Amino acid sequence: MPVGSQMAWGVGAATCAVVIASLLLHRDVGAPSELARVGASGAHEHAPKRSIEPAVSVVAPRAVDAQPVDVPDASDDLRAVDHGRVARRSHALIRARLRRAKREARLYAKRHGTPMPMLPDADGVAVPLDVWAQGERFATATPVEASELAEPLGGSRGSVSFWFQPQWSAGSQDDASFLEIADGFVRVVKNVDFLRFEFVDADGVEHGLGASITDWNPGEWHQIAGSWDDGTVALYFDGELVGQATIDTPLVLPDGPRMRVGSDFPEFRPVAAGVVGGVRVTARPLSAGEVRQRFVGAHG
Repeated sequence: MPVGSQMAWGVGAATCAVVIASLLLHRDVGAPSELARVGASGAHEHAPKRSIEPAVSVVAPRAVDAQPVDVPDASDDLRAVDHGRVARRSHALIRARLRRAKREARLYAKRHGTPMPMLPDADGVAVPLDVWAQGERFATATPVEASELAEPLGGSRGSVSFWFQPQWSAGSQDDASFLEIADGFVRVVKNVDFLRFEFVDADGVEHGLGASITDWNPGEWHQIAGSWDDGTVALYFDGELVGQATIDTPLVLPDGPRMRVGSDFPEFRPVAAGVVGGVRVTARPLSAGEVRQRFVGAHG
């Protein structure tokens, strides 16, 4: 073979070899072999099947649902100590007031020969049973309408009783109105050193009963009762009759009259200080025994 032919054949053979190698290389890289495809298919068929679960969104709890955690604070302990100290001091004062009131009640019972029941009010101050039961108390220096208490009254028979605690200074000459019924038809007043039960009969004539209260001391409780039955009128202090009168024309009150507790005095006129409590009004007179029972507390 000539030399030129040999060289051309060699170049062609080399070119064919390059093309064949390139094809083989492209096949190995671009596509899996049949054996690889079979292996992959078998592995897929024998793998365990998983169920596809829907996606679940997790929502964080709201802040409002979270429970606050109490963190101990030293200031809380200090406040608790202060409150406990104040409570103990308050209880001690209440006990001291009760002891003093009971001691005064014992002295009063020894002096007068009759017991007087005392109960502590909301402030821990010992008061008579009627005052404790009613709750409301009236100052003599402040006039207050209390007509609802007088609703049972009307006609020529009736009664009124209440407890009174003087708060004036010893030897006071000031006056005071304890209570007034039917615009002055019945009045209980302090006049200098006397307590008077004043009333007006059906003819408009004024009458009155009275007794000295010079031995009444500030802070002591005393019971006052007035009773009328046609022409007979009576006044009681601490369960005892201190005055009685018979009048020709009876005392007659309108039905459901007005009643005022306290003094309706001009500003320039001084008022003897005191407290009225336990007011009880009935449409019938009281016997001496009933008045005494009210005083000693047998009704309670």
